[in-house]
Amino acid sequence: MAPERDDRLKDFVETAAIGLHWVGADGTILWANPRDYEPLGYTEAEYIGHNITEFHVDALVIEDILKRLGAGERIHDYQARLRCKDGSIRTVAITSSVLFDGEQFVHTRCFTRDITEQKEAEEKLALTIQKLTAEVARRERVEDELRRANVMKDEFLAVASHELRTPLQTLKLATESVLANSDASFDDRTRRRLSTMDRQANRLVHLVNTLLDVSQLTAGMVVLERTAVDLAALVRTVIDRVISEVPDVDIKLRVAEGALIGQWDSERLEQAISNLVGNAVKYGAGKPIEVHVMRVDDRARLEVRDLGIGIAVADQARIFQRFERAVPATHYTGFGVGLWIVRQFAEAHGGTVGVVSELGSGATFILELPLT
Repeated sequence: MAPERDDRLKDFVETAAIGLHWVGADGTILWANPRDYEPLGYTEAEYIGHNITEFHVDALVIEDILKRLGAGERIHDYQARLRCKDGSIRTVAITSSVLFDGEQFVHTRCFTRDITEQKEAEEKLALTIQKLTAEVARRERVEDELRRANVMKDEFLAVASHELRTPLQTLKLATESVLANSDASFDDRTRRRLSTMDRQANRLVHLVNTLLDVSQLTAGMVVLERTAVDLAALVRTVIDRVISEVPDVDIKLRVAEGALIGQWDSERLEQAISNLVGNAVKYGAGKPIEVHVMRVDDRARLEVRDLGIGIAVADQARIFQRFERAVPATHYTGFGVGLWIVRQFAEAHGGTVGVVSELGSGATFILELPLT
């Protein structure tokens, strides 16, 4: 049985999936199984009998390994690079100890495991992590710069709005005064030009007020001045102004029975209503607009419906974000903040704003405010 067992042991060692070799005290390879040298491209004769240092890329590494083993230390998964016959490099993990006869160094007992692919994967992963870390740092720098630029922009808007407001108000008042005091000395052409100036002054005032609202809302500087406000009366005021500015517009107002009076900021609410009605005029394709004021439980509801281009479902959430729009800026004028301002004012009052629409089928904007 002993010879049979020896044959089996020899077969096991020769066919093992891990490299095995013995190295003498002077570094000579005394024995190795095929798995140890064949992956490196060497034959048995080109490997066994040669000094182990011939196959190591890093002289200091094999020197350290032999020194530790000679001192009786056992090493485990010590990584080393071996040079193949074709000049390529393989990385192995070495586990080894020394067989001593008393104090006499007999030979090492080395196990080598090829980890080249694992090492390459680790290096690629480390490189990827390094690149991702650098990209995250770059994006953080960009975001920081954008935040600073955004702050500077908001400060500029606030200053510019304040600076523009006074001369525009003066221009508007002057134009209104001339129109109010005009007599027969003004011909129709002059009156038309004065009316155009008045409308454009109103438009500029509206744009400046919008910029001021954006800067104040962004900075959290808006404080509501709540008073008793009649929603229906405020809606009528807005519609009358819109009709005076756009005479051809067809707006049908329906007001449910019963007073709809709440503690709201009249100026802010008027701005929100103006934005909703103005949007209907802008995107309504010249078709009739319906405005409905009603009560739903303990809330006041304003519905503004147009029959215009409509809004795709995918765009309906983002149109209430700042500087967002569902249509190209080249086709329609504006800053893209009107609906954002409506949402900000609605939420500041404890209310909501939403839209029901399909592309090509018009849109209904719904503003709800608490009555209590």
